[in-house]
Amino acid sequence: MKKTITMIIAMVMTSLAYSQELSNIQSAFLDVGFGAKPMAMGGAYTAIAKNANSIIWNPAAATQSTNSNSFCFDNVNMQDLYQYSYFGYSHKSKKGNALGLGIIYSGDDVMSETSVILSLGLSKKYLKEYTKLAFFDFGINGKILVSSFGNNKDGEYIDDQGLNHQVTGNATGFAVDVAMHMQLNDLDHVAIALKNPLSTINWSSENEVGTAEGSYNEGLPSTLTLGIGRVAEEYSIAIDLDKATHSDTEDVFKLGAEYLFFDKLIAFRSGYSQELLTGENKKYSVGTGFNINIWNNSKLMLDIAYQIETNWEKHNTLRLSCDLLM
Repeated sequence: MKKTITMIIAMVMTSLAYSQELSNIQSAFLDVGFGAKPMAMGGAYTAIAKNANSIIWNPAAATQSTNSNSFCFDNVNMQDLYQYSYFGYSHKSKKGNALGLGIIYSGDDVMSETSVILSLGLSKKYLKEYTKLAFFDFGINGKILVSSFGNNKDGEYIDDQGLNHQVTGNATGFAVDVAMHMQLNDLDHVAIALKNPLSTINWSSENEVGTAEGSYNEGLPSTLTLGIGRVAEEYSIAIDLDKATHSDTEDVFKLGAEYLFFDKLIAFRSGYSQELLTGENKKYSVGTGFNINIWNNSKLMLDIAYQIETNWEKHNTLRLSCDLLM
């Protein structure tokens, strides 16, 4: 276990050094943020994530779930262009570890993308059985990435020689996320999540005139997030810092809060984010949630969020999601 932890740390440091030379402009498999609750809190959720949303935000934090089984469904239309749908399932074992499966689908016949995420969260209690260094929960995601494009019939362009210029093709690849979570006391949490420190995608494209790119490989840019949060009986507050790991990006500050009313049946949430130094790319968000007790310890959670994009006129985002805890 000590060797495994050392290898992970080395992989993280190598990724951060290498990523400085890459662009952070991601062309595919975008992380748009999933879950109406996290996005209503401005995306400040890395330290306080739990349940099936943890697969996206912090796989290590899935060990914090108070239920054995958690399901999450989320849908969002980004800028009236793409529909993103997310399904997540997480199971917490008696030893406190968590296994999860997440599926993200987006796009249409022009271009579609599917990500299948296999998630593992190991609790601090479990890790202590193998190493004295374990003072945190540890999580890792393995992601299978599949894309296809150019399958729309209205995209054909036939030239005077009868040749079709439309580009068609597909892509396959994989990526890895690693994360840590630590509960400082009954209320306070800290976390680190590094997405895509290891990734590769093989693209293959063609058309009849030979102007397509053909086959080539590329990686996804990595992102590093530091989070702190406090979770009390009636309120939660969290701060995230998306630390720039590339020379062409800025640090992003995120702040979110939640307050529970009427015996925790209704939640009000708000959030804010901006580039830390420039103050640009400001986003404001508000949202609400309804916690419905179904039976025994089972609960249905319905969440709504509305995010205001100051840099994208008329492209504010409405998010809907539901969680089932059993």
